[in-house]
Amino acid sequence: MIQALLFVGLIDQAKVVFDCFPDPCVFTWTSMIAGLGQNGATVEARAAFDAMPERNVVSWTALLQAYAMIGDVALAIASFQRMPQCNLVSWTAMLTTLAQAPALDDFSWTLWIQMLGDCGLVGLAKDIYDYVGRENVVAGNAMIQAYAQNGHLEESQKIFHMMQLKNVLRTVFSWNALLVAYAQNGHARNGVILFRDMVLDGSCKPDDVSFVSILSACAHAGRVRDAVEHFTGMISDHFVQPSCEHFHCMVSVLGRAGRLVEAESLIYSMPFVPDSIAWKTLLSCCRMYNDVERAEHAAECASALDLQASSSPFVLLGNVYTEELLGGVHSGMIDDDHQSLIIE
Repeated sequence: MIQALLFVGLIDQAKVVFDCFPDPCVFTWTSMIAGLGQNGATVEARAAFDAMPERNVVSWTALLQAYAMIGDVALAIASFQRMPQCNLVSWTAMLTTLAQAPALDDFSWTLWIQMLGDCGLVGLAKDIYDYVGRENVVAGNAMIQAYAQNGHLEESQKIFHMMQLKNVLRTVFSWNALLVAYAQNGHARNGVILFRDMVLDGSCKPDDVSFVSILSACAHAGRVRDAVEHFTGMISDHFVQPSCEHFHCMVSVLGRAGRLVEAESLIYSMPFVPDSIAWKTLLSCCRMYNDVERAEHAAECASALDLQASSSPFVLLGNVYTEELLGGVHSGMIDDDHQSLIIE
């Protein structure tokens, strides 16, 4: 009923029907926002969006499309940046809004590069990068990321080094973009070297994202010594306080190397309450080495902390039981260069 009324432009009548719902669901709220947007009533659409008790990606996209309908690039970009997640419809709406804009600033062009990279259209992203200018550090960072997420690691490296040749002052985001690229593509050694170069360069200091990237790379490559040195160094040398994500990486590093006792001890030594991700990470590592007893404990802890997905830890635990019954051999990485991790 609401959709039909809004389709023919009867906004006031649609509001009357909407007000008859004592507790509108997300679908009803979203239908109202979408209909108001289609009629150009973006102020009312935003008011309805703000009044929603809960939102999903469809709700966010409906608001974005409302701004796209009237060509309001600034509000569309602001809404897009606040979206917790995006889908194909939201990307399309944002691209349409940017395409309709009479003139774009550097930030808007950079957003184009990011979106085209996410869609796998790196050729078009590169055309925009060349148009914006290779002296633009923000566009360069976006281009590094676009190449990396599509598997073009060499091209990411070229952009990064070209920025230096063009005397572009690389920011921490530039270094992090390539560090993330190395981590995502399994190039731990290159990541370790780049991190060292970043510290020696001195133009910017590693931040929490830098350390997540290097620790992730070390975790997947089994580089325990490098991971331990970076983890302890982030606190003592760089004064970066470790977050849950950093601890997750270290639990993975130790667990994959078969050092399950240390991995579990690290969880208990966290300066905050461990979350379910930490325990599920340990649980996955227990499967590699058929440590059933520790896996059972990890599953119980993870389930107690994550009530919304309480069954998933026990699914992983079931895999551990299966591996044990089949007599599976561990698939982890033996740590030949044992180094203890001591957190003070």
